[in-house]
Amino acid sequence: ETSYRRYQLRVHDDIPESISETSYKRFLVDTPLIEVLSSRDGDDGKVPHCGFGSFHQQYRVDDRLIAVGVIDILPKCLSSKYLFWDPDFASLSLGNYSALQEIDWVKQNQAYCSTLEYYYLGYYIHSCNKMRYKAAYRPSELLCPLRYQWVPFEVAKPLLDKKPYSVLSNYTKVSPSSSSSSSPPPQASETLAESVSEHVIK
Repeated sequence: ETSYRRYQLRVHDDIPESISETSYKRFLVDTPLIEVLSSRDGDDGKVPHCGFGSFHQQYRVDDRLIAVGVIDILPKCLSSKYLFWDPDFASLSLGNYSALQEIDWVKQNQAYCSTLEYYYLGYYIHSCNKMRYKAAYRPSELLCPLRYQWVPFEVAKPLLDKKPYSVLSNYTKVSPSSSSSSSPPPQASETLAESVSEHVIK
């Protein structure tokens, strides 16, 4: 039985019939991203050594696979899409460990890709207890679902505590980095982003 299957059954209570190789590939392997390889000549400051694209980051203990992080590496960010882990190792808090590893990866690779600046934790639903851990990493921002502007989590939290949907950008000033023209918004009602630029994380 694979780590993925054990994780889905024991952590998310999926029904066995819903877990197949086809569904796994559709969910965590197939990607629209085009792989961009790093070249040793002329890529300084532009592309990290691993290149750009979708990756599976493996975590092992004594050669035993205990977790897999599914990530996208893009010119401006590392986007953490999913993590599944062996339930036998739940005591290790592998979700927290992988997030810290990914944040550190962004900071380390800024030397090789000068545009790398952010760590995205993906979908965030404030009322979902399983997603609350994402708010523990600071400083962080949520994407306003109406204007696609980034709003500090400290501003968004009291609003979301009161009601599940709020036009977050009504309650904060727009910064230059919040411009909706900077990049296409992800298809998410709320997205949590973690800034790991040198001037924010010290």
